[in-house]
Amino acid sequence: MPKQSQTRRYNEPHSYVRLLGSIDPLTDLGAGTQKDSDSVDTKRGAVFCPLDTEAVKLITTLPEAVRNHSVGVLAGKLAQHLGMACDAILLIELLSLLAGRMGMGINLDIVTPDLTADLFIANRVLQLAGDKVRRINSLFELQIQESSQFDNVWLVLLRGSQPKLFRDATEIVTRLLDSQSFPCIWRIAEKPPIQPGLGPTLRLLTGHAERDFKGFAEHFTAPSISTSAEDLAALLEEEWPRPTCQPKMRERLRCPLRPEEKLTVERLLTVISAVRIKASEYGSKTSSTPPSVTEPIAWEDYACLRSLLVHLPIPKANTQLTPEAAQTAETIYHHVHRQGYQNYLPEVDQHHQRWFTRCQATDWTRKSYNTVKAHLEQMEAEGLLRATQAENAKQRGKQIHYRFLDGISPPFVAKNPFTVLPEAIAPECC
Repeated sequence: MPKQSQTRRYNEPHSYVRLLGSIDPLTDLGAGTQKDSDSVDTKRGAVFCPLDTEAVKLITTLPEAVRNHSVGVLAGKLAQHLGMACDAILLIELLSLLAGRMGMGINLDIVTPDLTADLFIANRVLQLAGDKVRRINSLFELQIQESSQFDNVWLVLLRGSQPKLFRDATEIVTRLLDSQSFPCIWRIAEKPPIQPGLGPTLRLLTGHAERDFKGFAEHFTAPSISTSAEDLAALLEEEWPRPTCQPKMRERLRCPLRPEEKLTVERLLTVISAVRIKASEYGSKTSSTPPSVTEPIAWEDYACLRSLLVHLPIPKANTQLTPEAAQTAETIYHHVHRQGYQNYLPEVDQHHQRWFTRCQATDWTRKSYNTVKAHLEQMEAEGLLRATQAENAKQRGKQIHYRFLDGISPPFVAKNPFTVLPEAIAPECC
């Protein structure tokens, strides 16, 4: 008989759904043990039980490969804790926190136009870690933590608007060569830092993602501790496995990423695989057995990873363009490239006819003059525009005109670098 091909796409429900779907937590988990053990096992088994209908509705914006993985259950639990839908940005916050718990931090640089909402949400996510989180305002406080090798610290949240603190913090963590634990560094602000972070860092431009804040005001009016929060907090405190990637799989995953991007992929893949192993452990009658630290990473873990990364609003590494400035750039671009628009400046350039002024940009975008001025400066620094004269050399009575450089066109957020990751198909040889 010909050998049946084992190649398949991993977008079908993960085995933990089938496993747990037939388990009665009141009878199957911990069967034959003492009463106290029954109680513990029931609670442990409930953490990864399939989501109810309401919880499923709260994760519909996540990619299918993520929803079908064990990570999807954690997303549903997080959504119930927050009282609002869990999108890819909120899920990556939870996974970053878990990475810090496992001692292999994944840093987040979140640039958001909804700063109030994202700060409230992030702090509620960090409630799950209790006293394992440090909130830091200055380089001095950061150096104090460094002197203790960030002992028993999973995550550091930077506060204030110091433009260089994020770079300093990520550099300090990168230098922890003798440490057994690398915490995560989070920065949440309205503008990008002057210099990007070092090490495994994800910069997220939330203004370029479709987000649903329905339920935010209702659930953040007062402090709230839910059953889901207790489940997630208890889960984080447990010991976590460190699965490994098989050589054949690693060979298949070779792609042109920067070293820090490869490190991000490696750590996030380990975290996602650890969640799957933990879910299997919870669904097993031998749940008291420690998970294997050598259990390999599976292809469904990689499918979940890739789907999540390519759905995140990630720009190129060194961009200074905020989401609002990118939106301004697109609005202006469509106006100057509409049919019939002409604006020559023969004394400056005889070949281009689509020059525009700040006043025109203000009218088109319906934003204030100072806001448009700041956005045009960002666009010029980003290499999107050419100006007729520099701001510091402006002549009295002379308007500054701008035009888009040749070959520039929307969208003005660079392509997500993780789209080069190969599709999640397991070959026969694996």
